[in-house]
Amino acid sequence: MSIVYSRFLLEPLPHLGLWRTPNQTILMELNDQEYLVIRHHFYSDLASVPNWAWPLLECTPNHLSIAGMTHDYLSRRDALIHHVTAPPLPVTFDRSLTIFNDVMEQHGSISGSDRWKIISAVKAHRHTYWQKRDVAWRPEELR
Repeated sequence: MSIVYSRFLLEPLPHLGLWRTPNQTILMELNDQEYLVIRHHFYSDLASVPNWAWPLLECTPNHLSIAGMTHDYLSRRDALIHHVTAPPLPVTFDRSLTIFNDVMEQHGSISGSDRWKIISAVKAHRHTYWQKRDVAWRPEELR
């Protein structure tokens, strides 16, 4: 798995408590045949972990930033997994967790124990975000 990004990948929006990808698209290779395309000006809080779970973790939100942004993208209704030789496919919940775990492992310096806790917390909180996905999600202040 590789991520194509620059040093200035994310732009902070402190007044909203969010971050966004600036004027660039992020290409993330999942394997030789699949990749994600995260569009420019994609908004994320960078942490897909429920607030109650943070005290149980050794990692910080900073460690989870790229994985959190990726999971936020995967949690959107319009998220697609692109294929080299086939049409793009929508993301399933299980596949989103697999990719989230892989990104944490590759790009977050997050221990196996913390990855297990994070995935478990996200599974437990599934109803709060997965069934409520919004195609055109943007902060209210920007609608």
